[in-house]
Amino acid sequence: MFDIYCPHCELRHLLSTTQIISTHRTADGPIAYVHCPQGHLLIKEFRANRTHTLEAWETSHQRAS
Repeated sequence: MFDIYCPHCELRHLLSTTQIISTHRTADGPIAYVHCPQGHLLIKEFRANRTHTLEAWETSHQRAS
């Protein structure tokens, strides 16, 4: 179990691993694509313990490149 913050719902949710769509290793540590209970697609950064919307994640990583 792990927690996420969904900026769309403006709520914290406790999720089980069944809500993980996929996991990936990045230079910044492991990330997971997950759905909140309302169905919003989010990216969970486990090392930094942050949750992002897909749009925010793409924007921040385009600036870093």
